[in-house]
Amino acid sequence: MSSSATAYYCPGTAGVPSGGATAYICPAGGASNTVTTVDPATLKVLVSASEFTSPRANVPITLYNPDPGGGQSAAMSLFSVIDATPVVSNITPNSASLGAGPTSFTVTGSSFDPSAVVTWDGADLSPTTWNNYGSLTATIPPANLAVSGTHRVGARNVQQGTQSASSITFTVNNPKPTLMSLDIPRSW
Repeated sequence: MSSSATAYYCPGTAGVPSGGATAYICPAGGASNTVTTVDPATLKVLVSASEFTSPRANVPITLYNPDPGGGQSAAMSLFSVIDATPVVSNITPNSASLGAGPTSFTVTGSSFDPSAVVTWDGADLSPTTWNNYGSLTATIPPANLAVSGTHRVGARNVQQGTQSASSITFTVNNPKPTLMSLDIPRSW
């Protein structure tokens, strides 16, 4: 059975513990959160949107048990806040020859969530492999390499519904011609 606390206090904040919880989550800044005691070893916290206003890594979290005998735990970094808008900064390789077969390439940047896909001229490339928050790998199908020219490569976080504001150019090159022989007719 779980119980909820709708108010609590952390050291350095106004107010007193209330709502029946025996422990309180104290995020950086001591913002108020609703805490649910799931079992003696598990707390669940609803974190307010105001705590996600800017990207930051390793958000410190502490626990606090009220007196008598309580106190504040050491801080532990349990999660990071990332910007939901993916940013593409580089692609490797950034070109292929006209008519090439399937071509794999890596997109580097930031804020790629696990649902992220690489986009090719605005369309999703499937499959896309999420490597981490800064790297995606995708394969360009041969049909996309059938015409020479430039194409825009971006990224989209499917679950967040956000797309990169900028993109990187991928070039499909015409192959260099190779002169095999030359036959010059004589006309005299």
